[in-house]
Amino acid sequence: MNKREKQKQERQQVMIEAARSVFQAQGIETTKMTDIAECAGIGVASLYRYFKTKIELALAVGEMYWSNIKTYLDDVSNENLSGLEALEALMIIYKTDDVYIQGFFTFLEQLDAFIMKTEIDKEALKSYEASVESLEPLFETLLTKGQKDGSIRKDIDVHKYYLMISHSLAALKQKHCSRGIVLSTDNETFMAMEMDFIINIFISYLKG
Repeated sequence: MNKREKQKQERQQVMIEAARSVFQAQGIETTKMTDIAECAGIGVASLYRYFKTKIELALAVGEMYWSNIKTYLDDVSNENLSGLEALEALMIIYKTDDVYIQGFFTFLEQLDAFIMKTEIDKEALKSYEASVESLEPLFETLLTKGQKDGSIRKDIDVHKYYLMISHSLAALKQKHCSRGIVLSTDNETFMAMEMDFIINIFISYLKG
């Protein structure tokens, strides 16, 4: 990468991080490109030279989030653990009250809703979809590892079970982060118990 390309990439990263910050504070729907430009300390015309639309910028933020979360999960999966133990360690991440991870799940819910409302070509979603799918090999590796070391039962479809785990835990986490306490039954203690319950169901079923 030459110096010019590196500078361009660095400027893009500043814009993406500014967008993440503003989206977190204001929500994707109500954020304007001028808000993001102001946060990044640049003119809005400069922002449009890199990102033609808000949805394009929102998808770039999504890709950054998924990349960072993948790095975080890679660090969690310890080679000294059995496949089942490592998989449980990854699932427990969904229980965390870490501000960045909560922001990630809140953003995902907003992005899904924004995509549904926006006319966007499927081709434009390919790069973002690839970042979403980047977690699958990690989970599948641990599921397969568990089948080999005997900690996970052998009669499961690894791909389908990955989808069930990720969809179920992500949907519940997004609900907790985005909607929070609405009804009297939605208290923090119950929400923690709810996540524990779902994780325990998966772990109990997976045991070899």
